Amino acid sequence: MEGPLFTPEARRRRRRKVLIAFAIGLPVAMVLCFFKWRADDLHAWPALQPGALPERTEAASPLTAEEMFAFLEAMPPATNAPMRAYALFQSHGAAALDTNTLATLRGRLGADAANAVAYHALLAAHDGFTTNHTGANLNVRFAANCREWAIWLMAAMQLREGGFSPADRGRSAALHARLLTKGAGLAGHAVALEILMLHSRETVMESIEAPEYPEALARALIAGFREAEAPENLRSIVDALTDDHAALLANAQDQIYPQLFSREAKPVNRVGEGTTPIYSNFRVGGTTAWLMRRLGADMEDTRAHLDALFSVLAANAEQPYSPTGLLTGLPPWCSGGKRPPWTRDPVGAILGEGYLRHARYGAALEPNIRLELRAARIAAALRVWRDRHQGVWPAALSDLLKASEGEEPLLTAADIADPFASDGAALRYALDGEKDWRLWSVGLDQKDDGGLQDAMTAEDRKAREQADFIFTSHERLYRKAHTPL
Repeated sequence: MEGPLFTPEARRRRRRKVLIAFAIGLPVAMVLCFFKWRADDLHAWPALQPGALPERTEAASPLTAEEMFAFLEAMPPATNAPMRAYALFQSHGAAALDTNTLATLRGRLGADAANAVAYHALLAAHDGFTTNHTGANLNVRFAANCREWAIWLMAAMQLREGGFSPADRGRSAALHARLLTKGAGLAGHAVALEILMLHSRETVMESIEAPEYPEALARALIAGFREAEAPENLRSIVDALTDDHAALLANAQDQIYPQLFSREAKPVNRVGEGTTPIYSNFRVGGTTAWLMRRLGADMEDTRAHLDALFSVLAANAEQPYSPTGLLTGLPPWCSGGKRPPWTRDPVGAILGEGYLRHARYGAALEPNIRLELRAARIAAALRVWRDRHQGVWPAALSDLLKASEGEEPLLTAADIADPFASDGAALRYALDGEKDWRLWSVGLDQKDDGGLQDAMTAEDRKAREQADFIFTSHERLYRKAHTPL
C-alpha cells in the first residue's frame, strides 16, 4: 500500500512514537500499581487478638544442640536411608536388608542395647528442646536428627532377641512425645508424629502376631501410651506456635535486620565460635537489601505484624479441630490466594508467607498424634480381649470399657475417642470376618467414609483430605504390599 502514511519514514516515526509512549507509560503504570499495592497493604495483615498468644515458657531442662550432636557423633554412622531401611525391615523382616545395613543397625544398637539405653536416658533427662539461641531452621534440623536416630533405633531393637517389649515401646513413646513437642515448634510435632507412628503401628502388628501377649505387659503398654498423651508430655499446638513465633522474631532481629543495614554484618554461627554451622542462615544482600531498606523495613513493624499473625493462629489452635485448620479468618494471602503484603513490611512478609506455606495443616498434627497413641492402646486391648474369649474379637469397642470380674477395664472412654470427630464420637470399629478387624477415624474432612480408603496411602492431596485414617489387624500384609523389595 502506498501513500504518505505508509512510507518507510512514516512507519519509522510511528514506531518511534509507540516506543516513546511505552517507555513513559510503563514506569507510570508501575508506579501507580505500586501505590495501589501500598494502599492495599494497609489492611493486609490480620488484627491482633489480645491475650491469644501466651508467653513462651522454657523447658525446665532443655536438650541443647551441643548435647544432641555430641551424642550423635559418638554413635556408629548411618550409611543408609533410615526410613527406607526401616520400612523394608518392618514389612519383610531382616532378610530384606543387605549385610551393610544389618551391620549398621547392630552397631547403632550396641552391645546389650547400650546405645538404646543411653538414647532413652537422654530423652528422659530433658523436658524438651531449647530455642533460646537457635531458630526455626535449627528446630527442623535438630528434630530431623532425632527422627533419624529413632528410626534406626526401632529397627535395631527389633533385631534384638525379644525386640521392644510392650512396656518399652509405651515408655519410649512417652519420652519422644515429651522431648519433641516442647521447644521445636510445628516441626517437632511433625517429627513426633512420624516417630510415634513407628511405635503405634508396630504395636498394632504385634497385637496380632505375637504368640504370647501377657495381660500385665499389655496393661503396661496401654499405660505408657496413655502417659504419652498426658499434658506434661504431649504439648499443644498453641505451645508449638508460641515457640515458632519466638524463633521467627529471633531470626529477624539477630540475622535479617543486621544484614539489611550493615555492609559488615555476617551470618551468625548460633552454635558457638569454632564449631560448624548447623543450619543455613538467612542471607540478604545486593539489590534485595537495597530495595527492602528503601521500602522502610523496620523491626518494630515486623514484630507487630508477626504478633498479630500468630495471635490469630493461636486463637484458631485453641478451638476443636476443623478442616479449615489454623488459617480460619486470615487474609487471602495467608492461604496463597494473593501476594503477601511486602510493600510495607518486606521482612515480615517473607517470614510470614514462608511459615504459612508449611503451617496450613498444623492443626491436624496434634489430633493425628493422639490418634496414633490411642490406636496402639486399642490394639493391645483388643488382643487381651481375644485371649480372654477363646480367640474371638469383641463386637464393639465399648466392650473394652467393661470391667471383668476382679479386673479394671482395659480402656476408658477417652482412650477410644476420635480426635478428629467434631461431635466427640468414638473411633469406628468393624469386624472383617471372624479373624480380622478394622479401626478408623473420620480423618481430616471429619466425614465417615466407612474406613475404605486410608489417607496414608492416598495418591494425591485431595484424596488424602477426604479419606479416613485406618488401622487393621492385617497391617503387616498391607505394608508388605506397599513396600516392594
